[in-house]
Amino acid sequence: GAILQGRRVGTWGDVGVLSFGGSKLLTAGRGGAVMTSRSEIAERIKRYVLRGNDAYPLSEMQSAIIVPQLSQLDDLNGRRREAVRQLCKRLDNVAGLTVLQRPIEEGLAPTYYKVGFRFAAQEFGGMSRDLFAQSLRAEGIAFDSGFRSLQLIHASRRFRAADALVETTCADKEMLTLHHPVLLEGNTAIEEIVVAVNKVREHSQEIYESAENQLQNDSSA
Repeated sequence: GAILQGRRVGTWGDVGVLSFGGSKLLTAGRGGAVMTSRSEIAERIKRYVLRGNDAYPLSEMQSAIIVPQLSQLDDLNGRRREAVRQLCKRLDNVAGLTVLQRPIEEGLAPTYYKVGFRFAAQEFGGMSRDLFAQSLRAEGIAFDSGFRSLQLIHASRRFRAADALVETTCADKEMLTLHHPVLLEGNTAIEEIVVAVNKVREHSQEIYESAENQLQNDSSA
């Protein structure tokens, strides 16, 4: 449902791929879709999916589950965008927690599977990104650490780095994510997030020291 430079994401290039996995914005529990405007590629795809044992195409029942979701998709994406806009506005004065959002402009309509945040430990009493996420979950807010940077979890022979990849290494330590269902829970949920973030920030030094003391006690035990 996202739009970039006036075109639906997935329609750029020769082939677009969508996932319908269990937690996605459109879901059939598993599977996905391949899109192309090139007839020769479409023919190759059709021939491949006939090999059911290899391709595992969606069943007709799973496909039927997708259809009614499509009619609601634009509305739900609009609600998610508005929730992120409110979240950005409410957290704008919280130093050390930056919502990753492109300015809305003509021809651009983002969608949010996960909302990304960049976390600065020095603004939260030195507490780590993971400790911050753990503290928010203790307040009932489903913040999680971001996805690992690929160059840190794959053997170097599996990729070629253009440079030192400083930014992706920093992102590995600083990224946080908020899963999309929260964005449909209305203003009350946004307010709960803001209250929890400010509470953790206010007590960040105490949380950090408590975690450090617990770590030392566990080590000596």
